[in-house]
Amino acid sequence: MADKDKSEDELRPEYEEAFLKGGIRGKYAQRYAATAKVVRIAPDVATSFPDDESVSEALRLVLRVMNDTSRLTRRCTAAANTSGQEDVGQFFSDSDRLEVG
Repeated sequence: MADKDKSEDELRPEYEEAFLKGGIRGKYAQRYAATAKVVRIAPDVATSFPDDESVSEALRLVLRVMNDTSRLTRRCTAAANTSGQEDVGQFFSDSDRLEVG
């Protein structure tokens, strides 16, 4: 800071000093902490991401894939339940069937 010009360290004229006094430190900290989510990423994973936006983008992709997959699974499960077991037999030949005795 000693190398900087004194004029760079002064308050700009457009800011009134009286307006800046009397602030309360951490006034909104509790409200912010209640809504903000901070997640620590393991160092080996963090090296794969250059910034926080790329982490968010990757997580959005994972969520989208999970959502699409669950819809597909529900659709396939519903189709299998309505089609009956007789239809499943069409995929197997008689040699594939086990005799239960």
